[in-house]
Amino acid sequence: MIRALTVLVAAACGVGAQTDAGLDLWVRVREHIRATAAQLPNYSCQEIMERSIQSSGGQIEFRERLRLEVLFAETTELFAWPGSSEFTPEPLQNWIVAGAIGNGDFAIELVNLFVRSTATVKYAGIETRDRRALHRFNFQVPLLSSRYTLAVHGKTAITAYAGSFWVDQESLDIVRLESRAEAIPAELDCSVAHQFVTYGRVRLGIGDRLLPSSGELSIVTRDGHESRNTIAFNNCRQYGASSALSFTTTPDLAEPATTQHQPAVPADVVLVLRLEQPISVAESAAGDPIEARLDKAVKAGGVLLPKGTRVHGRIRRLEQHLNSPASILVGLQFFAAETPGGFITFSARLTGPRATPGTMQVFNNRFESVPGAVGLDIQDDGAKTGVGSFRVPGQKLPIGRDFRTVWKTQ
Repeated sequence: MIRALTVLVAAACGVGAQTDAGLDLWVRVREHIRATAAQLPNYSCQEIMERSIQSSGGQIEFRERLRLEVLFAETTELFAWPGSSEFTPEPLQNWIVAGAIGNGDFAIELVNLFVRSTATVKYAGIETRDRRALHRFNFQVPLLSSRYTLAVHGKTAITAYAGSFWVDQESLDIVRLESRAEAIPAELDCSVAHQFVTYGRVRLGIGDRLLPSSGELSIVTRDGHESRNTIAFNNCRQYGASSALSFTTTPDLAEPATTQHQPAVPADVVLVLRLEQPISVAESAAGDPIEARLDKAVKAGGVLLPKGTRVHGRIRRLEQHLNSPASILVGLQFFAAETPGGFITFSARLTGPRATPGTMQVFNNRFESVPGAVGLDIQDDGAKTGVGSFRVPGQKLPIGRDFRTVWKTQ
């Protein structure tokens, strides 16, 4: 298994700069961006991640898309599944299995470099990017002042880092920020760690705010495998004092609020579910809410759920593994049944329909083939997590509306 590769960027207090003709411009840029960062209210955006692992020969071996909600609150990034108000400070790398992922791609980078940084900054002149003439600055943070942390295959190391940023000539708004790790220790399985973030003005509350619009993190291991994580932000909104926030250590349980007291679903109740919408690798993402309907009525322990009851859940894994043989790993979770009186929450494990292999048996002194049962190749029934995972062979995902699964409450 290819483990997660992560990069976490932070910086200590203080700022250094050159004493040449670009110093005055740098001071004005720094003060402008400091003021811009200080004016940012608490806000959240939807974050879409496209993650992949590529071999040294250029073949894509792994691909995944995630949809998350990200809350920026007082220089801290908190994460939640879409539609949930339960943000968590749990590190984002705990939410993934393979590939590159990083913290600091949100507005935190502005604080790191312009408010807390000990970077040495030098003006590099005017440079044209995307048909815009921009001021370019180069920066470098030595190892003794750095908190740039690389984590690869379970090993971590702090490295020096350097990079560049570009600002608009008139507004002095930052447009793009690039950084790369330097002098990576030999014991760390990483030869290159590079990331960039782009920024733009977004209407937030009563004014326009400078926010990140996209980013990319790339980590190359010493055997030439490249893990890439591209990020896009949209639907940004301000979090005011009246916004409801809660913080949990289990962000995967994004349960709807219960309108009144409801009896719990007893353990070992069978739920036969049919999906209300298809799931595809082209459009769906881990994090997307899903709905299903009960295919059979449930009556147990004071709970009565008629056939057709709407059940809420979420896609938790949707990974394309493109090595031979190619397959797609799907992880689903269902956690609440909708009733006229409110939502009844539960945890369940995936029990079927489970595929069984064909066998050879002896009939009348001769071998005959007995076909196996068609069903799911269940990899993890979710007994501990509530996330049932199964593998589908090939590169296509035949999960349409009415796709049937069987679960048992726990």
